[in-house]
Amino acid sequence: MIFDATQEIYDRFESEQLNCVIRETESLSLVEISVVCNSTSIQMRFISSSPTTGVCLRVDRVARFPEEKFDAIVPMLNELNAEYRYVKFIPEREDHAVDLLYDFPRCTEDNGETAMEMFNRVPSIVDEVYPRLMRKIWGGK
Repeated sequence: MIFDATQEIYDRFESEQLNCVIRETESLSLVEISVVCNSTSIQMRFISSSPTTGVCLRVDRVARFPEEKFDAIVPMLNELNAEYRYVKFIPEREDHAVDLLYDFPRCTEDNGETAMEMFNRVPSIVDEVYPRLMRKIWGGK
């Protein structure tokens, strides 16, 4: 079942002529959209898991790192989480990657507009943090 919030996001993206895909599984519905940033490309997923809960945005693998760099990357992610109040950066131990998360406020009246705001803002955040992450992961200044 495609949840209303997912449909709102899809309709808003379509109205902007953005190339996106709407999908559903047994337990959730989502809109996926690819974005090319300055230093990398990302796949943004706007996910709804019920008619009454909010929407979450997930960007997997913003950056990858070798397994042995896990302990070094965590303090930097804590710094980024303090710097960027509304998004969260989390380390994924299994994928050796940094993921970005954002949860829409439950009282969001226009999920499509909020999704557009995040569609415009998240790539800018990725452009800001990606070089810093790469310096931390691979060394250098």
